[in-house]
Amino acid sequence: MDPTKFSSLARPVDLRYPTNRAISIVAGAVFLIGTIYFLLTEKDWWSSLTNAGHLTISIFLTWALARELAPDHPISAFIGLPLMLVPLWFDQLPHLIPVVALLMILRTVSRITGQSAHWPDSILLVGLSIFFAWEQEYILSFGIDLGLLLDGWLVNSLKRHRYLASISLLATVGVMIFLGVSFRMVSIPLPYSFSLLNTIFLLVIIFDYSSPESLTDNQSKKIDSQRIRSAQLLAFGIMIVSAFVEDEFNVIFHFPFWGAITGINLYFLFRKIPRLM
Repeated sequence: MDPTKFSSLARPVDLRYPTNRAISIVAGAVFLIGTIYFLLTEKDWWSSLTNAGHLTISIFLTWALARELAPDHPISAFIGLPLMLVPLWFDQLPHLIPVVALLMILRTVSRITGQSAHWPDSILLVGLSIFFAWEQEYILSFGIDLGLLLDGWLVNSLKRHRYLASISLLATVGVMIFLGVSFRMVSIPLPYSFSLLNTIFLLVIIFDYSSPESLTDNQSKKIDSQRIRSAQLLAFGIMIVSAFVEDEFNVIFHFPFWGAITGINLYFLFRKIPRLM
């Protein structure tokens, strides 16, 4: 079944490509090993299977995020995957819905699929923005609104997103007023300070990133450089602001993104070292 028939933001995993086969093998191995690990620690088959599935999806989404941010460098998407094991140390797993929402808005802006968002995709994004506002996750809510606005003004703009972004933004502000704003700036613990610096380093890569050579998923043309850079900057902005908001939701949510950008940063660093020596 072709998922692109239902959503222009879906990207099928074509097993004809080596990297897609590789992530399928990695995901299968993670699920198998994860099931054994959780079975040994939790002694319950159902929770072991569901937790292993959750971890596997987290690994896959981390890979997918890295592919969105650095489409010309598929190997970089694998380097940061081990970081996704860190939440297990705290007996927690990343939240999945925020990562999926982040992927959706990045694909909306970058048009990496080769298509503009369909009406159901647009409505779903507006709904997710309002949902996150209701959950008091305002940074991601504003990020989705900004992504819609960008898609409404960049090259080959989808004009309805200008109006939907305005409606969504007003709804987000309305929810904030109704619930009350509860932002609190904090000093970040040392482990997260490293991740924050990691995120900042991504900004260097963004501005050093050359025009993409990869084609869109439908093979119609090259990925637009202005759109991919806008998507990269949007992801950077969402995460850099979220890092300063004290909330367990945000801390755990960071791990897939940190895994993705760690792999990208290390990949570009390894490529730069020979040139510096």
